[in-house]
Amino acid sequence: MEKDKIVSHQQTQNQSFSSFDELREAVSGFDFDFRPLSHNKNRHNSPGAWFQYSEDSRLLSHTNIHCKVEQRGNVQTGIRALALPVNQNTGIQSWFGQEVTADSLLLFPDHGEIDCISKPGFEVFVLSLPESELLAYAEYMGMPEPDEWIDGAERIIRCDPKARENLLSTLKNFQRRSINQQANHDEAGHYITEPPLLLKDMVLEKILDMMVTPAPVSMKTSPETMQRCIKRLREFIEAHKREPLQVKDLCKVADVSERTLQRVFKHYYDVSPKQFIKSQRLYGLHQNLRIADPAVSRVDMLAHYWGYWHLGQLAKDYRHFFGELPSETLNRS
Repeated sequence: MEKDKIVSHQQTQNQSFSSFDELREAVSGFDFDFRPLSHNKNRHNSPGAWFQYSEDSRLLSHTNIHCKVEQRGNVQTGIRALALPVNQNTGIQSWFGQEVTADSLLLFPDHGEIDCISKPGFEVFVLSLPESELLAYAEYMGMPEPDEWIDGAERIIRCDPKARENLLSTLKNFQRRSINQQANHDEAGHYITEPPLLLKDMVLEKILDMMVTPAPVSMKTSPETMQRCIKRLREFIEAHKREPLQVKDLCKVADVSERTLQRVFKHYYDVSPKQFIKSQRLYGLHQNLRIADPAVSRVDMLAHYWGYWHLGQLAKDYRHFFGELPSETLNRS
């Protein structure tokens, strides 16, 4: 029997999460951060689920999140990542300041920061692979100058609906089969029943079929201008998030009117500037409570550090976001 086994360097993970902390721990090996901007309305559901399949230098993930989240992170140089929303409503508020529609294929930058705001119902497949491999396969397929659209500034490609559905069906089938196969290997990673799946062979051609005719995304405000504005504001809020920031402070930093500021945040995050500031402060307090020692730290001490003096209102807001009281987070640390 030993000679019939097939050695594989593949790994599959598939799990649901009872909290965002569990999700962060699962992706701790990657430079990702998930920051909730709203609470999970259905407390009986988990915040989300995550599937990951790795094959040498290739990675396929499937993520499902049930509340509004700001997703941050960085992309490794030399790796090209592409994301395909699963649902027709996409579950994505904005992608690098651009609107995402049902026919979208999302391109990550070849390096630098990830910038995504997701809504409840967010569900997406993400495929990461070496850019050199994608370019070589595109050249083999006879695509003209593929590096122009892979390395361009556009972050969204509008796809042919049939090609999109074909890729989506393939990814779902691949996920199902890889989970089933995971149950049929021994501890050394040997597949006993059938040869392992090969991600590269299954999806590369289908991805390139979708990318033959990329079309630019039109917006009244250029994505670059909006992204620069948001980046400036986000850096300012990050540096002063423990202070009682006012909307007028943000208007001054961005050099825009309050009405324009409200429009920018509504378009980019689908929340008001005040709600965004609150979410960042609550997130910071939550992180501190998670690592604090209950024997020497108190909720009121950390709350005051983050500028909260009305503990009753804090408890209400905190529970609204994280589904528990600040004291419960502290006592679990």
